[in-house]
Amino acid sequence: VGLTAAFVPKLLDCGLATHLPQADEPGAPHRTAFITVTNFGAADQPGTPAYMCPRLTTNKYGEPSEIFSFGVVLLELLTGKPPATPDGYYLHHDIQDGTADDPEYLEKSLDAREGVGEWPQELASALCGLARRCLLPHPTRRIQSFQELSGLRCENEHFVCAGCLMGHVRVESEAEQGIHALRARQGEIYCPLKCGARHFAAHDLAAHLDAVSFEMYLAAKIRYTEHEAREHLMGHMLECLESSVCRVEGVDHHRNHIEQRILTNHCPRCDMAWLDYTGCDAVTCPFCNGAFCPFCQEDCGEDAHGHVARECPLLPQDGDFFNGGMERLSHVVKERRLRDTAQYL
Repeated sequence: VGLTAAFVPKLLDCGLATHLPQADEPGAPHRTAFITVTNFGAADQPGTPAYMCPRLTTNKYGEPSEIFSFGVVLLELLTGKPPATPDGYYLHHDIQDGTADDPEYLEKSLDAREGVGEWPQELASALCGLARRCLLPHPTRRIQSFQELSGLRCENEHFVCAGCLMGHVRVESEAEQGIHALRARQGEIYCPLKCGARHFAAHDLAAHLDAVSFEMYLAAKIRYTEHEAREHLMGHMLECLESSVCRVEGVDHHRNHIEQRILTNHCPRCDMAWLDYTGCDAVTCPFCNGAFCPFCQEDCGEDAHGHVARECPLLPQDGDFFNGGMERLSHVVKERRLRDTAQYL
């Protein structure tokens, strides 16, 4: 494998190829593959030893063999070390032995030469995990298909495999991420190499992420959207107050009313702010145990399920009353806040 000046990988074959039968698969036709003979003069064993999957010693070739070799290439990129030395040192053996004693051995072996620069932490962690999965000692535990290595390519042609993409999205979408970080990228996910490419489309992320990672991405988008809506409402409110009631005594009273009674979700019985959404639209206040509707703020006594299911004027009574989740709640509450703020002003 060679890299051009633009870091585009190229497969090189110096004309020393030979036939090798592929591993038999049920129902698959018999095929052969070309393997380059570069085995330090041992022409009876095709392949480059440092990159060879152990199964090739049995003359069986298949997609897992290429995945093993791909893992060795990843080790080269991560550590900056050659895959083998003339005295028989194999890089993947060193990593496998070191990982057996220290799960983070590979992360501690990253290329630290002067001038190389530092790896982005989340990207390095994802690549190390991918390399380990390609090179696990037990063959059946390794990645078995390149479909498992699918991923996305940004508009600047940087490829991000599914594993790295998942790790990148989870780090970018963690609840600990401050609102300033979310606002800086408008809740979107960009190429981890920070190359200036446009953000990844939501439908592309949905196609390549697992359910947990995509839900984290959506939750971060909702946090950003809610914050922006609140900021917009606050700005609109201040403009209205400044233009219409700036000369009226008690402006602070009106502002506090809008912030605390309209823009803040609260229990209608004890007025305590309500922050934790558990997924159920029939909410119980953790302070006074009063049940209420988070959509219209109706005090429902001891149980709000009936009101949410049949009576809430802000919800369509179509029978699907407990499956909207945070997205529906955020939408309905935003509309109510806009209406109530406009009416109050």
